[in-house]
Amino acid sequence: MQMSYRLVPVNTWTWDSMPYESQPWQLVSASVTKEVQDGSPLLESGSFTISAPLGYDFTPGWYRLEAKAVDDFESVTFPITTMWVYATSDVVDHGRAAITLVGKSVLLPLSERMMLKGDFIAKGSNAINKVLDLVRDATPAPVSALGSFTINDYYVFDPGTTYLDTVWGLLKTAGWCIQISPDGSIVLREKPVDAKYKLSEGQRSTLRTSINRSYDRSDIPNRYKVIDRFGNEA
Repeated sequence: MQMSYRLVPVNTWTWDSMPYESQPWQLVSASVTKEVQDGSPLLESGSFTISAPLGYDFTPGWYRLEAKAVDDFESVTFPITTMWVYATSDVVDHGRAAITLVGKSVLLPLSERMMLKGDFIAKGSNAINKVLDLVRDATPAPVSALGSFTINDYYVFDPGTTYLDTVWGLLKTAGWCIQISPDGSIVLREKPVDAKYKLSEGQRSTLRTSINRSYDRSDIPNRYKVIDRFGNEA
Protein backbone atom coordinates (compact mmCIF):
# COMPACT_ATOMS: atom_id res chain seq x y z
CA MET A 1 0.00 0.00 0.00
CA GLN A 2 1.23 3.49 -0.87
CA MET A 3 0.35 6.56 1.16
CA SER A 4 0.53 10.16 -0.05
CA TYR A 5 -0.54 13.48 1.48
CA ARG A 6 -1.90 16.64 -0.07
CA LEU A 7 -3.19 20.06 0.89
CA VAL A 8 -6.34 21.06 -0.99
CA PRO A 9 -8.60 24.13 -0.85
CA VAL A 10 -12.10 23.82 0.58
CA ASN A 11 -15.30 25.04 -1.04
CA THR A 12 -16.83 27.20 1.71
CA TRP A 13 -20.36 26.75 0.32
CA THR A 14 -20.38 22.96 0.26
CA TRP A 15 -17.43 22.35 2.63
CA ASP A 16 -16.11 19.77 0.16
CA SER A 17 -12.51 19.47 -1.01
CA MET A 18 -11.82 21.11 -4.35
CA PRO A 19 -9.88 19.34 -7.16
CA TYR A 20 -6.28 18.79 -6.12
CA GLU A 21 -4.95 18.39 -9.65
CA SER A 22 -5.53 22.08 -10.41
CA GLN A 23 -3.08 23.22 -7.70
CA PRO A 24 0.44 24.21 -8.83
CA TRP A 25 2.19 23.17 -5.60
CA GLN A 26 3.33 19.97 -3.94
CA LEU A 27 3.13 19.36 -0.22
CA VAL A 28 6.60 18.92 1.31
CA SER A 29 5.84 18.61 5.03
CA ALA A 30 2.96 18.98 7.48
CA SER A 31 2.60 19.16 11.25
CA VAL A 32 -0.68 19.23 13.18
CA THR A 33 -1.01 20.03 16.88
CA LYS A 34 -4.11 19.28 18.96
CA GLU A 35 -4.09 20.86 22.39
CA VAL A 36 -6.67 21.57 25.11
CA GLN A 37 -5.83 24.30 27.60
CA ASP A 38 -7.69 26.24 30.25
CA GLY A 39 -9.66 29.24 29.10
CA SER A 40 -11.01 29.25 25.54
CA PRO A 41 -8.76 26.97 23.47
CA LEU A 42 -8.75 26.88 19.67
CA LEU A 43 -7.96 23.13 19.95
CA GLU A 44 -5.95 22.84 16.73
CA SER A 45 -3.05 24.46 14.88
CA GLY A 46 -0.73 23.43 12.08
CA SER A 47 2.30 24.24 9.96
CA PHE A 48 2.98 23.22 6.37
CA THR A 49 5.62 23.61 3.68
CA ILE A 50 4.81 23.49 -0.01
CA SER A 51 6.98 23.60 -3.11
CA ALA A 52 5.67 26.02 -5.74
CA PRO A 53 6.87 27.72 -8.96
CA LEU A 54 8.84 30.95 -8.59
CA GLY A 55 6.58 33.96 -8.19
CA TYR A 56 3.59 31.94 -7.00
CA ASP A 57 1.44 33.90 -4.55
CA PHE A 58 -0.30 31.54 -2.14
CA THR A 59 -3.94 32.50 -1.54
CA PRO A 60 -4.98 32.36 2.13
CA GLY A 61 -8.16 30.44 2.83
CA TRP A 62 -9.66 27.22 4.13
CA TYR A 63 -7.59 24.15 3.27
CA ARG A 64 -7.79 20.46 4.10
CA LEU A 65 -4.88 18.12 4.71
CA GLU A 66 -5.77 14.76 3.17
CA ALA A 67 -4.16 11.34 3.04
CA LYS A 68 -4.57 9.03 0.06
CA ALA A 69 -3.98 5.31 0.45
CA VAL A 70 -3.56 3.24 -2.73
CA ASP A 71 -3.19 -0.55 -3.12
CA ASP A 72 -3.63 -2.95 -5.99
CA PHE A 73 -7.41 -2.86 -5.83
CA GLU A 74 -8.62 0.56 -4.70
CA SER A 75 -7.71 4.00 -3.38
CA VAL A 76 -9.15 5.72 -0.34
CA THR A 77 -8.84 9.41 0.55
CA PHE A 78 -9.58 10.63 4.06
CA PRO A 79 -9.17 13.99 5.83
CA ILE A 80 -6.66 14.65 8.59
CA THR A 81 -7.45 18.27 9.47
CA THR A 82 -9.12 21.36 8.02
CA MET A 83 -7.81 24.85 8.84
CA TRP A 84 -7.49 28.46 7.80
CA VAL A 85 -4.08 28.53 6.10
CA TYR A 86 -1.86 31.46 5.09
CA ALA A 87 1.77 31.96 3.99
CA THR A 88 4.42 33.49 6.26
CA SER A 89 7.71 33.15 4.33
CA ASP A 90 9.49 31.35 1.50
CA VAL A 91 12.94 30.15 0.45
CA VAL A 92 14.00 30.05 -3.20
CA ASP A 93 16.14 27.07 -4.15
CA HIS A 94 16.86 25.39 -7.51
CA GLY A 95 14.20 27.36 -9.36
CA ARG A 96 11.37 26.61 -6.91
CA ALA A 97 9.97 28.33 -3.84
CA ALA A 98 9.57 26.48 -0.55
CA ILE A 99 6.69 28.35 1.07
CA THR A 100 6.03 28.12 4.82
CA LEU A 101 2.34 28.06 5.76
CA VAL A 102 0.56 28.40 9.10
CA GLY A 103 -2.75 26.72 9.87
CA LYS A 104 -5.37 28.04 12.31
CA SER A 105 -8.37 26.27 13.78
CA VAL A 106 -11.89 26.49 12.36
CA LEU A 107 -12.68 28.19 15.71
CA LEU A 108 -10.40 31.13 14.86
CA PRO A 109 -13.22 33.37 13.48
CA LEU A 110 -15.02 33.07 16.84
CA SER A 111 -12.04 34.72 18.54
CA GLU A 112 -12.32 37.69 16.16
CA ARG A 113 -16.02 38.47 16.70
CA MET A 114 -17.29 40.48 19.69
CA MET A 115 -20.59 40.22 21.56
CA LEU A 116 -23.00 43.11 21.23
CA LYS A 117 -23.81 45.31 24.19
CA GLY A 118 -26.94 44.12 26.00
CA ASP A 119 -26.94 40.62 24.51
CA PHE A 120 -28.19 37.98 26.95
CA ILE A 121 -29.88 34.58 27.39
CA ALA A 122 -33.05 34.35 29.44
CA LYS A 123 -33.31 32.08 32.47
CA GLY A 124 -34.60 28.61 31.59
CA SER A 125 -33.93 28.95 27.85
CA ASN A 126 -32.19 26.37 25.67
CA ALA A 127 -28.62 27.69 25.68
CA ILE A 128 -27.42 25.37 22.94
CA ASN A 129 -29.45 27.33 20.39
CA LYS A 130 -27.52 30.49 21.29
CA VAL A 131 -24.22 28.65 21.01
CA LEU A 132 -25.14 27.25 17.60
CA ASP A 133 -26.15 30.72 16.37
CA LEU A 134 -22.84 32.24 17.46
CA VAL A 135 -20.73 29.51 15.86
CA ARG A 136 -22.68 29.58 12.60
CA ASP A 137 -22.48 33.36 12.48
CA ALA A 138 -18.68 33.31 12.68
CA THR A 139 -17.31 30.29 10.80
CA PRO A 140 -18.34 28.53 7.58
CA ALA A 141 -17.53 25.13 9.12
CA PRO A 142 -20.58 22.88 9.67
CA VAL A 143 -21.68 22.71 13.31
CA SER A 144 -24.03 20.35 15.14
CA ALA A 145 -25.03 19.60 18.73
CA LEU A 146 -25.57 16.21 20.34
CA GLY A 147 -28.39 17.11 22.69
CA SER A 148 -29.31 20.34 24.48
CA PHE A 149 -29.15 22.03 27.88
CA THR A 150 -30.85 24.93 29.67
CA ILE A 151 -29.43 27.55 32.03
CA ASN A 152 -30.81 28.22 35.50
CA ASP A 153 -30.18 31.96 35.59
CA TYR A 154 -30.01 34.99 33.32
CA TYR A 155 -26.75 35.10 31.39
CA VAL A 156 -25.71 38.63 30.34
CA PHE A 157 -22.67 38.99 28.08
CA ASP A 158 -20.09 41.68 28.72
CA PRO A 159 -19.53 43.94 25.69
CA GLY A 160 -16.23 43.18 24.03
CA THR A 161 -16.31 39.51 25.00
CA THR A 162 -15.40 37.31 22.04
CA TYR A 163 -17.74 34.73 20.59
CA LEU A 164 -15.16 32.10 21.52
CA ASP A 165 -15.13 33.07 25.21
CA THR A 166 -18.92 33.18 25.27
CA VAL A 167 -19.32 29.79 23.60
CA TRP A 168 -16.82 28.10 25.89
CA GLY A 169 -18.31 29.83 28.93
CA LEU A 170 -21.81 28.57 28.18
CA LEU A 171 -20.65 25.05 27.37
CA LYS A 172 -18.56 24.76 30.53
CA THR A 173 -21.51 25.71 32.73
CA ALA A 174 -23.24 22.55 31.50
CA GLY A 175 -20.18 20.29 31.39
CA TRP A 176 -20.07 20.37 27.59
CA CYS A 177 -17.15 20.66 25.18
CA ILE A 178 -16.24 21.29 21.54
CA GLN A 179 -14.86 18.60 19.26
CA ILE A 180 -13.42 19.26 15.79
CA SER A 181 -13.63 16.49 13.21
CA PRO A 182 -10.87 15.93 10.61
CA ASP A 183 -13.08 17.48 7.92
CA GLY A 184 -13.35 20.64 10.04
CA SER A 185 -16.94 20.13 11.16
CA ILE A 186 -17.64 21.24 14.74
CA VAL A 187 -19.53 19.08 17.22
CA LEU A 188 -20.92 20.38 20.53
CA ARG A 189 -21.52 17.67 23.08
CA GLU A 190 -21.49 16.71 26.71
CA LYS A 191 -18.04 15.77 27.97
CA PRO A 192 -17.56 11.99 27.84
CA VAL A 193 -17.43 10.36 31.26
CA ASP A 194 -16.37 6.85 30.26
CA ALA A 195 -12.89 5.98 29.04
CA LYS A 196 -12.83 5.21 25.34
CA TYR A 197 -9.94 2.78 25.67
CA LYS A 198 -8.57 1.03 28.76
CA LEU A 199 -5.06 -0.37 28.94
CA SER A 200 -4.28 -3.56 30.78
CA GLU A 201 -0.88 -4.41 32.28
CA GLY A 202 0.11 -6.20 29.10
CA GLN A 203 -0.86 -3.26 26.88
CA ARG A 204 1.23 -0.58 28.57
CA SER A 205 4.03 -1.09 26.08
CA THR A 206 1.81 0.41 23.36
CA LEU A 207 2.24 3.82 25.02
CA ARG A 208 5.91 3.54 25.93
CA THR A 209 7.56 1.26 23.39
CA SER A 210 11.20 2.21 24.01
CA ILE A 211 13.56 3.84 26.49
CA ASN A 212 16.80 5.54 25.47
CA ARG A 213 19.90 4.98 27.60
CA SER A 214 23.37 6.50 27.29
CA TYR A 215 26.67 4.94 28.43
CA ASP A 216 28.88 7.92 27.56
CA ARG A 217 30.67 8.97 30.77
CA SER A 218 33.22 11.27 29.15
CA ASP A 219 31.60 14.40 30.61
CA ILE A 220 31.43 13.06 34.16
CA PRO A 221 34.16 14.58 36.42
CA ASN A 222 36.65 11.92 37.55
CA ARG A 223 38.59 13.64 40.33
CA TYR A 224 38.25 14.61 43.95
CA LYS A 225 39.63 17.31 46.21
CA VAL A 226 41.17 16.80 49.63
CA ILE A 227 40.94 19.77 52.00
CA ASP A 228 42.77 19.76 55.31
CA ARG A 229 41.45 21.15 58.55
CA PHE A 230 42.91 24.54 57.74
CA GLY A 231 40.98 24.83 54.45
CA ASN A 232 43.91 24.15 52.18
CA GLU A 233 43.57 21.90 49.12
CA ALA A 234 45.93 18.92 49.14
